[in-house]
Amino acid sequence: MSYAVDLKNFKLIPNLGLYRTKIIKNYLEILDSVQGQKALILDNTLCYSLELILPFSVMKEHGISYTKFLRTHQGVIPFNKLIYIVRSDPSLMKILANHILNQETIKHNSDQLNSTHISEGSSTKEIKEENNENGIQKEKQIQDKEEKEFFVYFVPNITQTCEALLEKFGVSGSINYGNFNLGLIPYDQDVYSLSNELCFQQLISDDITPLTNITNSLIELQSFIGVIPNICYAGKYSKILTKMLLRKRKENELDDSIPPQIEHLFLIDRNLDLITPMATPLNYEGLIDHLYEINETMLQCDTKIFRKPITDKPTTRIQCNCNDKFFIKVRDLHITKIYNTIKNVVDELENAKNVKEHSKTLTQLSNHLLYLKQLKMQEKSIILHYDIVQNIRELTQNSRFFTRRLNAELSLLIVDENCINYIEELIFKNNDIVSTLKLLCLHSMITNGYKVKKYNFLINQIIQTYGYEHMHTILSLQKLGMFTKMDNKKNKKKFDTLRQSLNLINEKYENNLDITYIHSGVAPIIPRMAQMLFTKGWNALNEIINPLLTVDTGKEKQSISQSATRVNENKIEKPICLIFFVGGATFSEISALRFLNKHSKTRVHFVIGNSHITNGSKIIRDCFLKEDNF
Repeated sequence: MSYAVDLKNFKLIPNLGLYRTKIIKNYLEILDSVQGQKALILDNTLCYSLELILPFSVMKEHGISYTKFLRTHQGVIPFNKLIYIVRSDPSLMKILANHILNQETIKHNSDQLNSTHISEGSSTKEIKEENNENGIQKEKQIQDKEEKEFFVYFVPNITQTCEALLEKFGVSGSINYGNFNLGLIPYDQDVYSLSNELCFQQLISDDITPLTNITNSLIELQSFIGVIPNICYAGKYSKILTKMLLRKRKENELDDSIPPQIEHLFLIDRNLDLITPMATPLNYEGLIDHLYEINETMLQCDTKIFRKPITDKPTTRIQCNCNDKFFIKVRDLHITKIYNTIKNVVDELENAKNVKEHSKTLTQLSNHLLYLKQLKMQEKSIILHYDIVQNIRELTQNSRFFTRRLNAELSLLIVDENCINYIEELIFKNNDIVSTLKLLCLHSMITNGYKVKKYNFLINQIIQTYGYEHMHTILSLQKLGMFTKMDNKKNKKKFDTLRQSLNLINEKYENNLDITYIHSGVAPIIPRMAQMLFTKGWNALNEIINPLLTVDTGKEKQSISQSATRVNENKIEKPICLIFFVGGATFSEISALRFLNKHSKTRVHFVIGNSHITNGSKIIRDCFLKEDNF
């Protein structure tokens, strides 16, 4: 089964299909670079991304006879050629090294990795002699086996940290290294992601290596869809990225005669708005991501929530993108609208089934059978999502905690109502730390921080309740401006000014005529900025965000040939704007931008690019202390 997004009907950017073909070619070149039968070992966080590029069934045609996920404890793999595809995540290097050392003919003892000191100079002969002294005769077995080869490809590229760790663990000399830039993977017809889950975590650690990956991917994209003539940026990292793009374009000498299929590129830092991810999204796709988490278009949930068994396994995965025709109809709706929508679709399907065919020509019968097949496929999706919606209803409407939490958020966002007592109660009751910190940070960012006495009290309560390791979490949140002391010199609250100048609040959201419906009366900030940019212009937006958020902003033009310009002027459709979230986009923001495409008077049609899909929980977890491999 193929999970790849169908781009044939996406006419707005025709050459995106060619760009994806290039990504597939790069992937197959990696598989074909190792001759003969081989095993493929994958970082399990890359599994879904790779399936969006190429079905696993196709890999057999390229010599892959064995596929497994990289895990902590795994036996010997019965192949002599092993290809590993992993993220450049330092926390994975010990697992990777242990996996390699566990193979029978490697020149090191796997037991050494788990000890406090890892010897880098042990030879196979020394290990054999040690085993013989213990009465274990393995020399002949090892001699009879062919030595294994290990090919490790890092996504998007190997870092000095990863290389140093593998050298420390004694496997560096046994590895053939390579890099694999996945590029912008189509998550949907209008959403393209680098699937770099480490991006935000690296950026807040002052590691800007993800920007190189973004630059290379955007440059390669332009080699297929033409040079993007207009670039706007907002944020420190977006400014650096813009400079890198302009410099790289000169170095690569991109063909500027291709008519640009994208007119505008709007680069914006995730750090510019950390309020929206902390609030509970109430559009369907955002809410199921909030409750269950969608990873690279795949929703993995407990099979117990479904009325009829759909698999023998305890969990099942459901793809959530444009490949599901029913999901398209409901994903951007407010959760209160879902129930009636499902009922209407069910009635529509029942009526279609009862239609009698009067004409019996072969063509008509064929078309009717095809239509019934499509209905059958939608029926399966309707049943699944109906059960998910029922489970959401149980988790939300029947939950006093959810209702109280949501009311606290909305009161805070709309009228600055203080909810500090509720936050202290959550800490006292040892509520889930991620959920608690989200509300704590939301309160801090909206109210301009906490008074010194209250701030110190909260830190003490967090450390006592959740552990000293979260001192690192607190420091990271401070650095991001998410949890801070109140600045007495600043009487005016930033969010209060944004709320008014960007018109973020609309309590009559029920009419669904504005993006404020997504948070029950509150608009996501970045989509509202994008709306202002392409209705009132760059200067109007810049006058608001530059002095208020104190961020780097600017715009650049890339020259294109006159012939390319003339062809482009004949386009009938709205110009395309690729809005790229540096540090991750949320599903609420994606839904808001889709809404603007359908209902707004903006002068462009938005397509969404991002380093990865994120949410409030992921951002908080990115601030946690990670395992120290050193």
